[in-house]
Amino acid sequence: MRLTKKAHKRVNSLLEVCNQFSGEYVPSNHGSGSWATTYSNDFILAATEIFSTLQRQGADDPILELSNIFTSKDIKSCRGASMNYQRTKYLYYKHLKHNLQHFKDKALTPVQSCQYCKKKTKDNIQHVSHVHPEHWESYQTLAKVKAYLGGRERCSLCGNFLTSLTEHSSICKGKLQS
Repeated sequence: MRLTKKAHKRVNSLLEVCNQFSGEYVPSNHGSGSWATTYSNDFILAATEIFSTLQRQGADDPILELSNIFTSKDIKSCRGASMNYQRTKYLYYKHLKHNLQHFKDKALTPVQSCQYCKKKTKDNIQHVSHVHPEHWESYQTLAKVKAYLGGRERCSLCGNFLTSLTEHSSICKGKLQS
């Protein structure tokens, strides 16, 4: 797989982190005699970003690509073994997938143009909520906005999205500032 020059440079620096923190890692809370190894947080974060880069660059099978990269660089699993496809798949399902789902990486979010001011933003919903509150009533009816809100309501004073406006009204920063 071919990476852009910038992506290749970033992946190489992340591979240095993976190499530094690869192999057996016993968390401090496991005690000195523990055999229960895992991956270090530094390794997981670097591997997550590499995986995400491979996805963005259009890898057909990012797990296979990551496995091939780890193997070529002699990066070891948490038990000190070669990072074959099965071990890389385990790493993905037990660690990377969780990070990819719960870590909202704004650097990976595509930039979009605001339909009102044409400014390029990474989060148009927040942008419209805070910069164009006069358009919020019509904007919130869009399907993607409804899906994002998931039943939450927007506070007209501070712009935050909340499940309960009644509890929020007594502590709203917008109310306190006015």
